[in-house]
Amino acid sequence: MAAGQSYFQGVGNTLYFGDGIDLKKWDGTNTWNWGSTAPLAAPGVTITPSGSSAVLWQANIVYPTMGLLVDSNGNVQQVVSVNASGTNTARYGTTGNGQPAWNGALSGTTTDNTVTWTNRGPVGLWTPSTLYNNFSVGGTLANPCVIYDPATDALYGNTNPGPSSGTSGTTRPKFTGVNGSKVSDNTGGGGITWFCIKAKPGIWQASHVYQTIGSLSNNDVNCSIVEPITLLPTYNPATQPTVWQPATTGGTSGAGGTNPVWATTAGQQATDSDLIWVCQGSATRATLTAYTQWGGSGQLLFSVIKDSNNNFQVCIKSGTSSATATGSITWGTNYGDQTADGTALWVCVGPSMTWVASTIW
Repeated sequence: MAAGQSYFQGVGNTLYFGDGIDLKKWDGTNTWNWGSTAPLAAPGVTITPSGSSAVLWQANIVYPTMGLLVDSNGNVQQVVSVNASGTNTARYGTTGNGQPAWNGALSGTTTDNTVTWTNRGPVGLWTPSTLYNNFSVGGTLANPCVIYDPATDALYGNTNPGPSSGTSGTTRPKFTGVNGSKVSDNTGGGGITWFCIKAKPGIWQASHVYQTIGSLSNNDVNCSIVEPITLLPTYNPATQPTVWQPATTGGTSGAGGTNPVWATTAGQQATDSDLIWVCQGSATRATLTAYTQWGGSGQLLFSVIKDSNNNFQVCIKSGTSSATATGSITWGTNYGDQTADGTALWVCVGPSMTWVASTIW
């Protein structure tokens, strides 16, 4: 290859020059090479159409900072999954249609279009030497009437008559996971006969036909639901109680509700169609209160509040808030602006949002 005409470019006190072969620079005292050796052959270029490698564009998608919103209870919720069902392989998830305003009282009823649901209390786990109530009466967190068995991924109801209708034994029963099967527990010792409900009840569905439960002997997945979360092998009723709601009057459920069944305790989850939300606690800042910093992706619980400008402020340095009222603090209003508050430090992450049905996140 032959050299061509030389070209010069001065930058500050340094002169750069080249002729197509040699590339050098001179600082007034020394001259040295500054370019790399030219390739002997032209490089190849591979063109990849974006459709085969990029995420497809979709209209009307919400891209919230950190997946945050303020729910109808005034708490901050963060979306942590778009695959609540375990079958959604897309990068996005869609909110549901909301759910009925469930009656949280034991034996309380909820009217849902032509369906009447009756609250039978929280779903428990099997534990030894525990008193369980009868399913027709309902139970409490201490004495539930139905249990979930992670090993067989099934729900089991106590069919013994009477309100306080049996005590479990010291050895776990041989649960089978077969729908309609019965298993004895603590036979001869005031024990229990468990009835298997398989497939287990799922989350409430809009505009769905549900049958009257009648008795456990004719129960199937279309006779009852659980709320607010799907029962999974990691289920822990102590930290995330799930309520069993059988249909005591069958019919067709409504088209939706005003909101999902939001968790109200920080760290607890709620299922919303494709999405799973984690409650981060109250959106209202409190004075002289300890707050916990966000430590990075994957942290399920941290402090976030809505400021007087309707922006989210995420704690990035743990500490105690000042005695100054929220409305008297000069909050940063641009994304990334930081605000000192006592020994805590907040960062603005954008405007507050609210839940909307059938919306892609």
